[in-house]
Amino acid sequence: MPAGGEGKFEIITQEDRSSGKTIGQIVTTVSGPGQFPLGREFDLIVSVQDLAAGLKPAQKSEFAIVKVLVGLRPPQLYENPFIAKVDESSGTGTR
Repeated sequence: MPAGGEGKFEIITQEDRSSGKTIGQIVTTVSGPGQFPLGREFDLIVSVQDLAAGLKPAQKSEFAIVKVLVGLRPPQLYENPFIAKVDESSGTGTR
């Protein structure tokens, strides 16, 4: 995660067993009272890179902002999910 979140979030990647695709989850790195003041909003800046292709420079998506609002209810998404695909046959700089 390039920026945002004050070190309180990280992205964990794993392979989806049903589809075989790699997925990422934003998770918290801290817990306990006072770590997330109610009503606080975090803007997390994220992007995706294909390091496995071995290209120099690596293929990279545009940046996207994920907003996290701290409250007493389960997480809710206010915008459509961010989905980006990079085909392995794409050249460097492909958007």
